[in-house]
Amino acid sequence: MTHKKEKGAHADMHLTSALNKEIMSEIREGDYQHPGEEEAIELVFKGIAQHPDQLLLDVGCGRGGTASYLQNKGWGKVIGLDLNIEIIEFAKKKYEKEGEAFPRFLACDATDVASCFSDIFSPKVKPDVIYLFNSFFLFDDHVKALKALRAIAHKNTKLIVFDYVDNGNYMENPYKENGKPFLPNCIKSSKIHNVFEDGGWKTSEIKNIDEAYVCWYEELMSKIESHREKHTQKYGEQTFSFFIQRYQHILDALKDKRLSGSVIYAQNKV
Repeated sequence: MTHKKEKGAHADMHLTSALNKEIMSEIREGDYQHPGEEEAIELVFKGIAQHPDQLLLDVGCGRGGTASYLQNKGWGKVIGLDLNIEIIEFAKKKYEKEGEAFPRFLACDATDVASCFSDIFSPKVKPDVIYLFNSFFLFDDHVKALKALRAIAHKNTKLIVFDYVDNGNYMENPYKENGKPFLPNCIKSSKIHNVFEDGGWKTSEIKNIDEAYVCWYEELMSKIESHREKHTQKYGEQTFSFFIQRYQHILDALKDKRLSGSVIYAQNKV
């Protein structure tokens, strides 16, 4: 089966599209969209206790690879949320198991998470850990999203954000696709504490992982290049070139220190 569609291909290549996630999953050899894949998950969750009854909420879960990995490794039961219904259907078919309550995948906007939960779960169901792997930068309003997540949290809920951070002026002149910023709303490093406080969360640690991010993106660029012939035939030269250019941009921005890779740990501000 071919996906080659050169004319107007860029329209299908936005970050949250099913096509983009399909290509990235093939390149990463797993249903991951974030840099570092399983190595990054282990790094982020190194200090989080594993418990089979712990409830985890994956915000921006994509095709479900991270949720499945964490549950299979014993961190707890996972609920995944994503706006894209097509992607959620993929995750359901691949990772949900008949007769088992978790992992569970829901098509839901993070800012409407309270309604999603109330429609399916009892008021007593509250996540112990809420995590976001490279999805925070997609939110138009960080404070609004944080408040929505806090509304479903209990007093001891932990929040983890693994994402890009703007070191000062990246968003003033961002890389654009189809006239829009490729990374639409990277949080500024100087505003992290205030934004999280305004959203009802108190940051406990902000871990800079620039060195790891650069290594992961260098590895990604090598993987993309290794798929050149296969993906050019399958998706078309224009689509492949468009794809490789965007991730080279991120690598360049990381090396230039315009962007950072960070893990933000926070607690419910009761």
